[in-house]
Amino acid sequence: MFDKRSPLATKAMNDLGYRNAVNMSGGLTVWKEAGYPVQH
Repeated sequence: MFDKRSPLATKAMNDLGYRNAVNMSGGLTVWKEAGYPVQH
């Protein structure tokens, strides 16, 4: 099941004026699997 919060959060950030807020397909899981950094 896909997370429904991320698109809503992205829309809210864009509505607040953020210009680079995006919703990534696959989310954090795909980001980590691709080897990109994650800060805890």
